[in-house]
Amino acid sequence: MFITSQPVIDEKGNILCYIANYRDLNVINELHQEHQRQKDIDYMELQELRKQLLKTDSFVTRNIKMKQMLERAIKAAKTDATVLIRGESGTGKEEIAKIIHKMSTRAEKPYIPINCAAIPESLIESELFGHVKGAFTGADKNKIGLLEVANGGTVLLDEIGDLPLHLQVKLLRVIQTKEFYPVGSHQPKVVDIRFLAATNRNLEDMISNGTFREDLFYRLNVVPIFIPPLRERKEDIIPLACYFLEKYNQKYSCHKKFDVTTIRAMENYEWPGNVRHLENVVERMVIMAEGDIIESHLLPEEIQAKAFHAEIPKGNSQLLYGSLQEAIEQLEKAMIAQALQTSRSIREAARKLRVDHSTMIRKIKKYGIKVRKAM
Repeated sequence: MFITSQPVIDEKGNILCYIANYRDLNVINELHQEHQRQKDIDYMELQELRKQLLKTDSFVTRNIKMKQMLERAIKAAKTDATVLIRGESGTGKEEIAKIIHKMSTRAEKPYIPINCAAIPESLIESELFGHVKGAFTGADKNKIGLLEVANGGTVLLDEIGDLPLHLQVKLLRVIQTKEFYPVGSHQPKVVDIRFLAATNRNLEDMISNGTFREDLFYRLNVVPIFIPPLRERKEDIIPLACYFLEKYNQKYSCHKKFDVTTIRAMENYEWPGNVRHLENVVERMVIMAEGDIIESHLLPEEIQAKAFHAEIPKGNSQLLYGSLQEAIEQLEKAMIAQALQTSRSIREAARKLRVDHSTMIRKIKKYGIKVRKAM
């Protein structure tokens, strides 16, 4: 029991009485214990998410925002909530959708990606909902729609911003009621589907313009996920490039490596087409390189023109990048050596690289980098 008391004093300063406040500490202790238990649960959930994160080999990132986004996606995967995945073209929205399906309880059920922009408007209703014989000219037999095929599983509505307005109404009904009518039919079909949606368009502007339904937006946007463009996560360029290099080395049965000028040129490019753009460039260079070394002249002209040719520390001009681990270690060594050459102290070099002084010391020892005595 915790007790506090205050005297009540009259005008002459005499104490009339005391007012005491009694607080049962058992309540506070119970609240504290419950708080600790919740912290432990949250920590265990976070650890479990990170374990699952390691299983998502196809999504390579070193960016903290991307890792947080991926953790959020995996957490959402455990539910049946609709997820709206947004980001520029080529950022990996479909990869996130696949991860959500893979980590969900529907992983063994169908996963059906539907590109709303790729299906002609005259056919999309029939493709989604199916039709019955005689529903329109040419409908000579019943056809099962993609939503019925996906029953029990997951549907990705890719490029959802391109879905015609009249179909947005019908889609909203399916999401809300889990039933739809095939074209020409009066008998509803009932389905159990988890919906994901993806777009690179500004849906809020489309709502203002009257080209996208506000009620459908809120129905889809239960768990919003945004994937930043590659130019905002430069640290992912080299790991991704090396991941794709390994992928296409295996595909084409070769053992090619990047030289350092190629890596530097790729790292300093904006990549307007994002990850897809990077992958296409890497595949092309693997195909076109005559030897085992991928040199910078194999890069597209626009990348060569915009590349910033940073000075490479002496003795590192022959660096080659093959596996992801090799790439990280060799570039790390080169950057530390360069920072040391242009700094007055190890501490100053550490500040330039945005690492702790102790981390810098450990890396110098790891790579056997010689440090000037003045340091």
